[in-house]
Amino acid sequence: MLAEIEIDHVSQMGHGVGYDAAGNIYFVEGAIPGDTVEISFSEHGKRYRDAELLSLKKPSPERVPPVCPHFQVCGGCDWLQWEYRAQLDAKEKMLMHLLERNDIRFRNKLPIAEAPSRLEYRNRIQLHCQGDKIGFNRRRSHEIVEIEYCHLAHPKLNQALRELREKRPGFSLEPRFELLLNEKGTVEVVRQTEAESFLQVNTAQNERLRLLVAEIVRSDGGKNILELYCGDGNLTFAYRPPEGRIIAIDASSAAIEKARKRDNGTGASVDFRQMRIDGALRRRLPAGYRDGYDTLILDPPRAGADLASFVHNKLMHIIYVSCSPGTFVRDVRSLKKEFAFETLQAVDMFPHTRHIEFVSYLKRLL
Repeated sequence: MLAEIEIDHVSQMGHGVGYDAAGNIYFVEGAIPGDTVEISFSEHGKRYRDAELLSLKKPSPERVPPVCPHFQVCGGCDWLQWEYRAQLDAKEKMLMHLLERNDIRFRNKLPIAEAPSRLEYRNRIQLHCQGDKIGFNRRRSHEIVEIEYCHLAHPKLNQALRELREKRPGFSLEPRFELLLNEKGTVEVVRQTEAESFLQVNTAQNERLRLLVAEIVRSDGGKNILELYCGDGNLTFAYRPPEGRIIAIDASSAAIEKARKRDNGTGASVDFRQMRIDGALRRRLPAGYRDGYDTLILDPPRAGADLASFVHNKLMHIIYVSCSPGTFVRDVRSLKKEFAFETLQAVDMFPHTRHIEFVSYLKRLL
C-alpha cells in the first residue's frame, strides 16, 4: 500500500516517524523530521508499521547533501543527510523521552557535548573480507560493500585500507578484522578474536568523557572506589584521587595486564583484577571491601550490568557511563527510592549515527 505522510520525529533506531489521519504510526528509514515522503507498507492491520521510503515529496529544511556516495547502502551511518545541530537535538530528545517515560528525572541535566570533529573521528573501524572484497556490510545484509573512503574514519585508517586492497589477493586477512589507530599514531591490523579490550572510537570525545567522570569523583569526595568494566584503565587514570583505594575489574586478562603496565603508582592505591562480572562478583571481593566501597563506577557494554547486586548500605555514589539508554533505564529504575538522580550529561561520541553516550551521577538519599 502507498501513503504520503510528514515525518514528526525519529525513533530510538534512528528511523523517521510519521502518522496518518487514522493515527497509524510509520517508521521510515532514511527520513528525518520535516520531510514529506511517499511510502510503501504492507502491514495493513497493524497500528505500528515499518515503511519503505519511495520518494521525497518535500525535503526537510534540516536536510543536507550526504558527503558519502554509499550512504544508505553501507550500514555504517544513519544521519549523514541531517544537519548536525538537529542530530544533537534529536539525541537529547530521544534520551529524555525514554527517561521521563520511566519516571527517571535528573536534578541537573547538562547540554549534550558536541563533537569537535563530525567527520574523520573514528580511531578504529571493523571490516569484513570475502574473496577479493574488503569493506563494510551492506545495510540489513551480510553482503560486503567496498568503499573507497569512509568519511567517519581517520585518514590514516583510510590510507591503510587502500594499502590492504593493493596487496590483495596475495595478502591473507581474516573474514572479520579491525584497523586500529594506536596511541603511537600507527595503524594496526587486529583480528576480532585478538581484541584486547573495548576502546572508545572517538579520541577527542573520550577525553571529554574522562574529564566528566573525574570532575564528579573530585566533587563527591569518595575514598574507596569499585570500578567495573575498567578495560585498560581508561577512566581509572582520569579520576584517580590523591588518596584512598580503588579495585578496578574487567573480564579481559589482556586489558588488565595493559592497565597494570600503564599504572605509574601516583595517587590512590589501584588493584586491577581480572574477574568475571556478574551478580555474584561482590561476594568474591575482599571481605573488608565488599561492603566498604563508597563509590561505584561502571562503563558496561550495551547489555548493561546487574547493578542492584553491587548496592549496599555504605554505597553513597554511583557513576554510570552508558551507551544504551534502554539498558540504563532497566538497570537503575529499582534505585529510585535509595538514590537521587543528580547529574546527566550526554557526549556525542558517534556523530551521524543514532548512538548516544552519557554520564550519569546518582547520590544516596540521606
